[in-house]
Amino acid sequence: INELFRRGAHVIYESLADVHVSGHAYLDELTLIHTLVKPKYFVPCHGEYRMLFRHAELAQRLGTPESRTFILNNGDVLELTADSAKINGYVPAAPVLIDGAGAADIDNRVFRDRRVLADDGVVSVSIVISKVSGKLLCPPVMQSVGFLFDSEAGPIQHECAQKLYNYLHRLESQKSTKSIREAVESNHIRDALKSMLYESTKRRPLIMISIMEI
Repeated sequence: INELFRRGAHVIYESLADVHVSGHAYLDELTLIHTLVKPKYFVPCHGEYRMLFRHAELAQRLGTPESRTFILNNGDVLELTADSAKINGYVPAAPVLIDGAGAADIDNRVFRDRRVLADDGVVSVSIVISKVSGKLLCPPVMQSVGFLFDSEAGPIQHECAQKLYNYLHRLESQKSTKSIREAVESNHIRDALKSMLYESTKRRPLIMISIMEI
């Protein structure tokens, strides 16, 4: 559009007027193509299923037999020979995701984590325990990236670290059979920290917890 303006054209576009230019051909245009080509077999493509269905109906009205008209679903295999066409089998078909330099098999968990990172950042928590007793040796250390501005993050992280420290001490004082490591592995500590951070910030960052034994 900018280039058209540079060339002196008067351009009407959607921001200035209630206009829409479809990416799909109109009925008259499709009719002309079918009349000229007279296809022996026809496979409608490009569009939602309802559009494919209507296009197939048009082809049949213009002379292509229903038996030679194929509406394919993603993954359907259309086998063509010199004198026949038929749907013959199915192959797994799904969007191919491009991750960095090439295609990759990325599961939903990775997408969920990346969405959280983009929206609310990441908070890292380091917990130091005794290798012998499993007891907490010092207050947890919290760091964050993309969570809050530095001026806001410092006080909130300090407050949450202190709350987490008190929580871990209560866990120890209850003489529960569950150790701090087990509490981390069962996500109890992660859930407690999520609640603390959300209460203070209304944000839900990705939380990474590491345990160091000394």
